[in-house]
Amino acid sequence: SVTWRCLQYDNYTYDYIVNLGDYGKIDEMNKMWEDKMKTVNQDEFKKYADAFLGTISATDQLVVTQDVKGSYQAKDPFVKQGEGKFYHWDYFEFIPGMEEDALKVARQEAALSEKLNLRGSFNLWHISMGQNTNAYVYASSDKDRVSFFTNMEVDNKVAGKQMDELDKKFMTYVQKFEHWDGKARPELS
Repeated sequence: SVTWRCLQYDNYTYDYIVNLGDYGKIDEMNKMWEDKMKTVNQDEFKKYADAFLGTISATDQLVVTQDVKGSYQAKDPFVKQGEGKFYHWDYFEFIPGMEEDALKVARQEAALSEKLNLRGSFNLWHISMGQNTNAYVYASSDKDRVSFFTNMEVDNKVAGKQMDELDKKFMTYVQKFEHWDGKARPELS
Protein backbone atom coordinates (compact mmCIF):
# COMPACT_ATOMS: atom_id res chain seq x y z
CA SER A 1 0.00 0.00 0.00
CA VAL A 2 3.06 2.28 0.01
CA THR A 3 4.20 4.13 -3.09
CA TRP A 4 7.36 6.15 -3.50
CA ARG A 5 9.14 8.43 -5.93
CA CYS A 6 12.84 8.11 -6.58
CA LEU A 7 14.92 11.19 -7.37
CA GLN A 8 18.58 11.01 -8.37
CA TYR A 9 21.01 13.86 -7.84
CA ASP A 10 23.90 14.61 -10.19
CA ASN A 11 26.31 13.19 -7.59
CA TYR A 12 24.53 9.81 -7.82
CA THR A 13 22.82 10.00 -4.48
CA TYR A 14 19.15 9.08 -4.35
CA ASP A 15 16.07 10.12 -2.42
CA TYR A 16 13.16 7.75 -2.07
CA ILE A 17 10.17 9.90 -1.16
CA VAL A 18 7.10 8.45 0.53
CA ASN A 19 4.16 10.82 0.98
CA LEU A 20 2.67 9.88 4.34
CA GLY A 21 0.22 12.74 4.74
CA ASP A 22 0.66 12.98 8.52
CA TYR A 23 2.91 11.79 11.34
CA GLY A 24 0.47 9.08 12.42
CA LYS A 25 1.15 7.22 9.18
CA ILE A 26 4.78 6.57 10.21
CA ASP A 27 3.71 3.87 12.67
CA GLU A 28 1.31 2.40 10.09
CA MET A 29 4.04 2.24 7.46
CA ASN A 30 6.54 0.63 9.85
CA LYS A 31 3.93 -1.96 10.89
CA MET A 32 3.12 -2.65 7.24
CA TRP A 33 6.83 -3.24 6.44
CA GLU A 34 7.19 -5.49 9.50
CA ASP A 35 4.14 -7.53 8.49
CA LYS A 36 5.29 -7.70 4.85
CA MET A 37 8.76 -8.92 5.87
CA LYS A 38 7.12 -11.88 7.66
CA THR A 39 5.79 -13.04 4.27
CA VAL A 40 9.15 -12.79 2.48
CA ASN A 41 11.39 -15.81 1.99
CA GLN A 42 14.19 -14.86 4.39
CA ASP A 43 16.89 -16.88 2.58
CA GLU A 44 16.02 -15.19 -0.71
CA PHE A 45 15.91 -11.76 0.98
CA LYS A 46 19.30 -12.37 2.65
CA LYS A 47 20.83 -13.26 -0.73
CA TYR A 48 19.80 -9.88 -2.18
CA ALA A 49 20.54 -7.94 1.01
CA ASP A 50 24.04 -9.42 1.30
CA ALA A 51 24.83 -8.47 -2.30
CA PHE A 52 23.75 -4.92 -1.51
CA LEU A 53 25.93 -4.56 1.61
CA GLY A 54 28.87 -2.22 1.12
CA THR A 55 27.40 -0.48 -1.92
CA ILE A 56 26.09 2.50 0.09
CA SER A 57 28.33 5.08 1.73
CA ALA A 58 25.58 6.51 3.98
CA THR A 59 21.85 6.47 4.48
CA ASP A 60 19.48 8.76 6.37
CA GLN A 61 15.78 8.68 7.10
CA LEU A 62 14.13 12.06 7.33
CA VAL A 63 10.63 13.35 7.74
CA VAL A 64 10.03 16.62 5.93
CA THR A 65 6.95 18.78 6.14
CA GLN A 66 5.92 21.39 3.63
CA ASP A 67 5.76 24.99 4.78
CA VAL A 68 2.77 26.09 2.70
CA LYS A 69 3.26 29.80 3.44
CA GLY A 70 6.90 29.56 2.34
CA SER A 71 5.99 27.72 -0.87
CA TYR A 72 4.71 29.29 -4.07
CA GLN A 73 2.54 27.82 -6.83
CA ALA A 74 2.53 30.03 -9.93
CA LYS A 75 -0.79 30.76 -11.64
CA ASP A 76 0.89 30.42 -15.05
CA PRO A 77 3.91 28.18 -14.33
CA PHE A 78 6.78 27.52 -16.69
CA VAL A 79 6.05 23.83 -16.10
CA LYS A 80 2.96 22.31 -14.49
CA GLN A 81 3.36 20.50 -11.20
CA GLY A 82 4.36 16.88 -11.76
CA GLU A 83 5.56 17.49 -15.34
CA GLY A 84 9.11 18.53 -14.48
CA LYS A 85 11.90 16.14 -15.40
CA PHE A 86 14.74 18.27 -13.99
CA TYR A 87 14.85 19.01 -10.26
CA HIS A 88 16.76 21.65 -8.33
CA TRP A 89 17.12 21.66 -4.54
CA ASP A 90 18.60 24.40 -2.35
CA TYR A 91 19.50 23.19 1.14
CA PHE A 92 19.84 25.68 4.00
CA GLU A 93 20.93 24.96 7.56
CA PHE A 94 20.16 27.89 9.79
CA ILE A 95 22.13 29.28 12.70
CA PRO A 96 20.55 27.65 15.78
CA GLY A 97 17.88 29.94 17.20
CA MET A 98 17.47 31.87 13.93
CA GLU A 99 15.08 29.44 12.22
CA GLU A 100 11.94 31.50 12.86
CA ASP A 101 13.55 34.70 11.56
CA ALA A 102 14.68 32.91 8.41
CA LEU A 103 11.23 31.40 7.93
CA LYS A 104 9.63 34.86 8.13
CA VAL A 105 11.87 36.03 5.29
CA ALA A 106 11.17 32.87 3.26
CA ARG A 107 7.46 33.57 3.59
CA GLN A 108 8.02 37.18 2.49
CA GLU A 109 9.79 35.83 -0.61
CA ALA A 110 6.84 33.55 -1.38
CA ALA A 111 4.44 36.49 -0.91
CA LEU A 112 6.56 38.66 -3.22
CA SER A 113 6.58 35.87 -5.82
CA GLU A 114 2.77 35.85 -5.62
CA LYS A 115 2.52 39.64 -5.86
CA LEU A 116 4.83 39.76 -8.89
CA ASN A 117 3.12 36.73 -10.47
CA LEU A 118 6.44 34.94 -11.03
CA ARG A 119 6.23 31.81 -13.18
CA GLY A 120 8.66 29.55 -11.32
CA SER A 121 6.90 27.53 -8.62
CA PHE A 122 8.72 26.14 -5.58
CA ASN A 123 8.05 24.22 -2.41
CA LEU A 124 9.72 24.89 0.92
CA TRP A 125 10.28 21.77 3.02
CA HIS A 126 11.34 21.67 6.68
CA ILE A 127 13.36 18.73 7.93
CA SER A 128 11.16 18.08 10.92
CA MET A 129 12.51 14.67 12.04
CA GLY A 130 16.00 13.27 11.57
CA GLN A 131 19.33 15.01 11.40
CA ASN A 132 19.56 18.80 11.03
CA THR A 133 16.07 19.84 12.03
CA ASN A 134 17.27 23.42 11.67
CA ALA A 135 17.34 22.86 7.88
CA TYR A 136 14.95 23.70 5.06
CA VAL A 137 14.99 22.69 1.42
CA TYR A 138 13.61 24.67 -1.52
CA ALA A 139 12.55 22.29 -4.30
CA SER A 140 11.67 23.33 -7.83
CA SER A 141 11.56 21.68 -11.23
CA ASP A 142 11.39 22.34 -14.95
CA LYS A 143 11.30 20.33 -18.16
CA ASP A 144 15.12 20.24 -18.40
CA ARG A 145 18.30 21.83 -17.00
CA VAL A 146 18.61 24.60 -19.62
CA SER A 147 14.94 25.58 -19.24
CA PHE A 148 15.29 25.74 -15.46
CA PHE A 149 18.19 28.17 -15.44
CA THR A 150 16.81 30.21 -18.36
CA ASN A 151 13.42 30.52 -16.66
CA MET A 152 15.04 31.35 -13.33
CA GLU A 153 16.75 34.31 -15.01
CA VAL A 154 13.40 35.48 -16.43
CA ASP A 155 11.89 35.48 -12.93
CA ASN A 156 15.00 37.11 -11.43
CA LYS A 157 14.66 40.04 -13.84
CA VAL A 158 11.01 40.52 -12.83
CA ALA A 159 11.78 40.20 -9.09
CA GLY A 160 14.77 42.56 -9.27
CA LYS A 161 16.13 44.35 -6.22
CA GLN A 162 13.14 43.52 -4.01
CA MET A 163 13.97 39.82 -4.07
CA ASP A 164 17.73 40.49 -3.93
CA GLU A 165 17.25 42.36 -0.64
CA LEU A 166 15.17 39.54 0.82
CA ASP A 167 17.74 36.96 -0.35
CA LYS A 168 20.55 38.91 1.35
CA LYS A 169 18.56 39.10 4.58
CA PHE A 170 17.68 35.39 4.39
CA MET A 171 21.33 34.41 3.95
CA THR A 172 22.33 36.21 7.17
CA TYR A 173 20.56 33.37 9.02
CA VAL A 174 22.29 30.57 7.10
CA GLN A 175 25.28 28.64 8.42
CA LYS A 176 25.43 26.04 5.64
CA PHE A 177 24.18 26.11 2.05
CA GLU A 178 24.28 23.43 -0.62
CA HIS A 179 22.38 22.86 -3.81
CA TRP A 180 21.77 19.79 -5.92
CA ASP A 181 20.41 19.18 -9.37
CA GLY A 182 18.91 15.93 -10.49
CA LYS A 183 16.16 14.05 -12.21
CA ALA A 184 13.20 11.81 -11.55
CA ARG A 185 13.82 8.07 -11.81
CA PRO A 186 10.37 6.65 -12.57
CA GLU A 187 11.79 3.16 -13.22
CA LEU A 188 12.95 3.10 -9.56
CA SER A 189 9.67 4.51 -8.28
